[in-house]
Amino acid sequence: MKLSAIKLFIIGIIAMIILIFVGNIASAREPVTVEGDNFAFHIIGNRTSPGTPYVGTPSDLLSPNDNTLNFSGTTLSAIEVYGSLFEAVYAPATVSGNTLNFTGDSSSTDRAYAASAYSQTFDITVSNNRLNFEGGQANLIMGGYVHPFFTNKVESINATAERNEVVISGGVINSNVIGGYSVVRSSGYAINNSVTMIDGLVKGNLYGGTSGFSQFAVAKGNTVAISGGLILGRVYGGLSGFCDTSEIYGNKVEISGGEIRGDVYGGYVDGGGYVDGDGTANGNSVTISNAPKLSTANLYGGYIDGTGDAFDGNTLNIKTSNLTVAGIENFEYLNFFLPAGLTNGDTVVTVSGTAYIDKAKVNVAVAGNASKLEVGDEVILIAANALSGTAANQTADGQGMQGVSLRYSFDLDNAGNQLKAVVTSVGLSEGLKSLAEGFLAGLGLIVGADGLPEAAAVDLDAADSEGSGGRGGGLDFGAPVWRIFSAFAGQLERLKTGSHVDLTGFSASLGVARRFRPGPAEVVAGVFLEYGSGSYDTHNDFPGGAVVRGGGDLRYVGGGAVVAIDRLAAGPGHFKFELSGRAGGIENEFSGKDLMASDGTFASYRTSTGYYGFGLGAGYLFGVGETVSAEIYARWSFTRQKGQAVRLSTGEEVVFEDADSSRLKAGVRVLKTLGEKVEIYAGAAWENEFEGAAKSSVLGFPVDPPTTRGHTGVGEAGLRLKPTAGGPLSLDLGVEGRAGRRRGFSGHLAVKLEF
Repeated sequence: MKLSAIKLFIIGIIAMIILIFVGNIASAREPVTVEGDNFAFHIIGNRTSPGTPYVGTPSDLLSPNDNTLNFSGTTLSAIEVYGSLFEAVYAPATVSGNTLNFTGDSSSTDRAYAASAYSQTFDITVSNNRLNFEGGQANLIMGGYVHPFFTNKVESINATAERNEVVISGGVINSNVIGGYSVVRSSGYAINNSVTMIDGLVKGNLYGGTSGFSQFAVAKGNTVAISGGLILGRVYGGLSGFCDTSEIYGNKVEISGGEIRGDVYGGYVDGGGYVDGDGTANGNSVTISNAPKLSTANLYGGYIDGTGDAFDGNTLNIKTSNLTVAGIENFEYLNFFLPAGLTNGDTVVTVSGTAYIDKAKVNVAVAGNASKLEVGDEVILIAANALSGTAANQTADGQGMQGVSLRYSFDLDNAGNQLKAVVTSVGLSEGLKSLAEGFLAGLGLIVGADGLPEAAAVDLDAADSEGSGGRGGGLDFGAPVWRIFSAFAGQLERLKTGSHVDLTGFSASLGVARRFRPGPAEVVAGVFLEYGSGSYDTHNDFPGGAVVRGGGDLRYVGGGAVVAIDRLAAGPGHFKFELSGRAGGIENEFSGKDLMASDGTFASYRTSTGYYGFGLGAGYLFGVGETVSAEIYARWSFTRQKGQAVRLSTGEEVVFEDADSSRLKAGVRVLKTLGEKVEIYAGAAWENEFEGAAKSSVLGFPVDPPTTRGHTGVGEAGLRLKPTAGGPLSLDLGVEGRAGRRRGFSGHLAVKLEF
């Protein structure tokens, strides 16, 4: 059999994919573990024999990528430990995906690197390597280290240390810790590296990312996060050392615990007296939360040992109180997030030395779960031994927010050596209506399914009803029968609340009923279970162009009962009366897409509450022709979604009151039989909502309630059929359109089986 060229090509491609896949599996290297009571000069994770001595460059180096070295032992020691070591001899290269796990209380080394790479000729990148330091001792540890041989060939080499990571959870480092370090004479980059310290002792300094000895150096996006342990030296988010020109920006230092005895820098340009370098240290941040010990630490947004700007864009975020530091300098933005427990007259930060605030922009926010401040209350933001300069603003920029709910206006006063914030006004944020609209959406979903199981139990008598010609279908209405009924419905509607809520929902019910005739009328009595789910989006537009959006998901489960009296003859037709009740529980998960607190937290909440309701209806069905009948009906329904007090993700307590719906619907429906199996219908109705409001309060302030109170016009059309004339199965398929306070469409399928 001959194969065409296309078939051969396809087979070849498939074979290549299989070979590549199998090759990758075969070349994947298992983690290397070095342990015991040994000493080695060098231990390298990507060698055939990780700990054997060598001279020059090891001859047994394997792939520099995706290696894992576990270094652990009772008295295991080495001069240098590498997760991966590589020299770019023939072409530019990237060394990535390596991990060094350094464990054991007695393990020790002079220097440990997750990855180290060097080159004399080619650009080289060290990225996505990780060093986990859990115990033992080292003098110097790095996540990623890239450097050249210092020869005449390196003037044009670019070196990048990117997305390398060091995590310290124990042990002792006698000197420095560096997330990513780039050393090169031409252009060096230290980008998005990180150091995380959970516990342990560092006797030297911590650096998120460092670029050194370069003509042009960049350190950006590096992070140091400290939650525990002791650091005797300094902490740097990003640093350049001994460079001609430097750009140090977007680096972060986040301190939530532990003790730091040296100074803290968001960004640092270090000429070191070696070169007359210049540069910028802008857009860096220092964030302090919880209760770290920083009494001997000076906090710097930026610092330059040379010429350049170390002020613009640097930010200090204080998310605690009763903090003591040695000094504050070079921050354009001073953001104070007043925590829970801080009250009138309390102090946020005490500075034992000098706090430089000249031209700084001061912002104040309040934690959502904090006590409400009153007009006239004051908070001491900074109490310094010496307060230097004047803030750029006399009132807190952007006005202070408590979570997403309360909006404060503060006047700033820096009399003496204190910077104070004095409350001048308190009011609600305009976007809070979105929270209540989310709660109202739950009521809308329940209301959307009201009457559906009742209709399936009572009304679904296609071609079986008494009345116009052809109706009767041969069933004996005097004989008691059981019926199983079910209804499924979907809704897509907009609730006009002053703004609006877009709601999409699905509901289903299943029940059993008994039909019998004890006298001149037929009686139907039954019970049912119901389930529904849906999603919604809230929309609010405010004067001035402010837009607040929210959304969430809904689920409810419940049950109910229905009793109806039907075929009560009167005049040319008959009456029908119906009484029903339902109860259950509903869950609502809301997220405010545009409700964000000053600390970047989006507002969300979850409610789990009950609902109940009942309905009372009446109708009159009469013939208007041989195959045409008409029904005039009215139904009053009441539904209550129970209220609940919840706490927002931003901290504030929101109290939702009971949300009620009281509706009256009146309309007319025309039905036409098409033989013994099919009946079609169409109708129109008017509905009025007398309640439909969701009242709530936040921190004691009432929120403007959204409401669906008002009129809605309804149009419907549908088809009722029996697959077998006179048989036990009946179906109803219908659609409904609405305009007014409730605008949209719904569709339903109802099924009834009698036996």
